[in-house]
Order: sequence, then C-alpha cells, then structure tokens
Amino acid sequence: MFTARKNAKGRITKKLVSFLQATLAYCYITVPVIEDAQIKLKIYLYLSEIALANNLISQATSLIKTCITQLAETPLETDIDTYQIFHRIISFLIVMPDDP
Repeated sequence: MFTARKNAKGRITKKLVSFLQATLAYCYITVPVIEDAQIKLKIYLYLSEIALANNLISQATSLIKTCITQLAETPLETDIDTYQIFHRIISFLIVMPDDP
C-alpha cells in the first residue's frame, strides 16, 4: 500500500484514496478468517498504522477498535511478542487523533 503512494509521486489523489479504502476494506473483511489470534492482532494493528499514515482516520479508528476488541477476546501469553503488541497499540493510540 505504501508503494501506491510512491507510484503517485507522493501525492494523494482521489483515485489513490479510493484504492486505499478498498484495499483496507478487503483486508478488514478477510482478516477474521485467520485462526492465530496474535497474527490477527498484528495485522489489524499494521492496517491501522497504514490507514493513519494515509490520513484515513475513520478506517484507522475502526481497525484499532477491532484490534482492541480482538485483544480483549484473546488469551495472551506473557512473552516478549505480547509486550511488543501492547507497546505498539499504546504508541498508536497516543498518535491517533481524537474525535472533535
């Protein structure tokens, strides 16, 4: 998805926004098929970061909410990978703009 912006020479056009929205929607729908809970969390978080990086605030909000919901439903182990996920979520929430 970052290469799409590179191909558009850094400009965000309507065509690029539509492509990004469609791609994120497709990923949002297909991620629940994955069985491994930690992989789901990582993908939702990564998609949230991509949405925010491309100024798609509503998509980033819905993806991070889904990530947090998934986090609440997931039995997590206390390993380094889990702590990294928590750290990335908290860091993302600090940068994420709030509703006006």
